[in-house]
Amino acid sequence: MKNLLLVLVGVVSALGIPRLAAADTAEALKALAVAQAAKDLPGVEAAVKLGIVALGDKVGVPEEASEFVEPDEEVKPLAADQVPELFNQPLAYIREHAWWKQARQGADCQAPLRAVASVVEGCLAARAAGCEHPEELLAEAKAAADFLVFAQKAGGRDNFPFPGWREKKGKLGALAEKFLSKAEAAGKVEEVLHDGWIIDDLKAGDLFFDNGLAGAALLAMYEASKDEAYLASARKAGEWAMTRPCVPNWNYNSFSVHLLANLHRVTGDAKYLTAAKEICRLGILPGQLKEGPLAGRWVDPHNAKLVYHFIILRGLISLLTELPEADADRPALTQALSAGLKVRNAEIIAQGGTSPDTTLEIYCRLLSDRPRFGEIIAQTETEAAAKMIFRSVVEEFKNEHPTVSPGSWGRYLLLTARKSK
Repeated sequence: MKNLLLVLVGVVSALGIPRLAAADTAEALKALAVAQAAKDLPGVEAAVKLGIVALGDKVGVPEEASEFVEPDEEVKPLAADQVPELFNQPLAYIREHAWWKQARQGADCQAPLRAVASVVEGCLAARAAGCEHPEELLAEAKAAADFLVFAQKAGGRDNFPFPGWREKKGKLGALAEKFLSKAEAAGKVEEVLHDGWIIDDLKAGDLFFDNGLAGAALLAMYEASKDEAYLASARKAGEWAMTRPCVPNWNYNSFSVHLLANLHRVTGDAKYLTAAKEICRLGILPGQLKEGPLAGRWVDPHNAKLVYHFIILRGLISLLTELPEADADRPALTQALSAGLKVRNAEIIAQGGTSPDTTLEIYCRLLSDRPRFGEIIAQTETEAAAKMIFRSVVEEFKNEHPTVSPGSWGRYLLLTARKSK
């Protein structure tokens, strides 16, 4: 993914802003990453200000426009009595396509570990929602969780690795191939590749994504099973995340915040909360616009995309869930979450559903915890935006063209089931 300042330099000429001198460009490219690695908040803020000036009227404008689809007004959100049978279709698909039950090397994977993590969370959420076949749901969740543990051990670095694909079709395959080709050119293949797994991202932060989601999924599996092996695996992932510096891609950092906040929730260990707060201060909050019509979006075009915007909100929600009322960081985090919701909720209400998998998950997280987030929900029109997404997702499901993951769908079923209690 693109470094904030790299994006900025790339658009300077198109905006008619004088191009930085080569030496200045090199320094600018390093400034944000260096400041984050040094835990220098003023330096981070200065780098972001440089970015804002360079971007001009492209500040907060997504590099790719979202595709909004207004759902049929006749489609209504689910009712609680519909829930029990509505994970049967995903469960059948999981049974048929459970490639993780045979995979033994990274190159054998048909998808990244984030997909396996979604199976764990989806099956467990559906089971908690009272869906049919509870024992089979638990068994499928366990099989997926066991593969995550296996993959972590196979990588040998405590983090959850990425498949070392060569010549695999699709965007993720192309990214893996590009990364490995660069590693080969730099003579670092042995450093980054082990047993078919990419185990090191050379400080780019690419591994934060799967590490955060897989670790969080294993925490859910631990809570359901009380098997200490899953907790131990999640702890290792969290410990690895704590050793890595923040990176200029704001959404990458949010995955570590999400994992560490959940580790604090499950274990009560204060070190995880401390680390999550620090990552948020250096790697999330500075990149959010504080004023203007796009206030609440993240500055650079990549993270201004709606899907990454909501991914960042997930980290804020997880962290706010753990912060005491009197915590000094709470006001800034609350403001960031509120602004982030308000600016994107307005788009969804006006234009329709988009990025249904991520938006569905985030809205379910908020609405399932009304005692904590009720005021934010009311002030940001989250209820109205969520209903738009719910209708879009239900419409797709009824038309047998679902685009949401097992994790998001299971979470929606759980929210729906709990509304009747």
